[in-house]
Amino acid sequence: MGAHGGAGTSSMRAVVGLGVDCGRTWPEHPGPVVLVARTHAHGLECVRRIFAERGTASIFALVLVADAPGRRLPKALQEQVHVLSGVVTHLRRVAWIEDWRTRPGHMSAAAQRALEQLVDTNFAAAT
Repeated sequence: MGAHGGAGTSSMRAVVGLGVDCGRTWPEHPGPVVLVARTHAHGLECVRRIFAERGTASIFALVLVADAPGRRLPKALQEQVHVLSGVVTHLRRVAWIEDWRTRPGHMSAAAQRALEQLVDTNFAAAT
C-alpha cells in the first residue's frame, strides 16, 4: 500500500511480482500490509499519519524508497526513519533506482537483482 502518491508501489509490484497494489486505499480484507513511502519529509509524514490513524498491528513491513540518488538522508530525516523503525516489525530500504524516473516498473538487471534480494522468504511469505 502506498503511503502517498509516487511512493513506488506500482513500480515495485511490477518488478517483484508479489502482492496486490491497492494504491493508497487501505485493503478491504487486510492480511499483512506492506506500506511503501519515499524518504522525503512528505513521505515520512504520511507514514506517521497512517500509523497514528491505523496503528501498526497490521503493518508487516515498511518499505522506504530513496527519494534522491546516492545521498545520505539529511540528519532530520534519518532521525525520523530511526523512530519509525522502532514501531514496525520489518523496515526495508530501497536505494534510488534511476530507471524509475523515465520507465516506471523497469530497471537494469543489477538493480532488479538488488530489489529481488530485498524480498527474502519471510517477506515473500507475508504477501
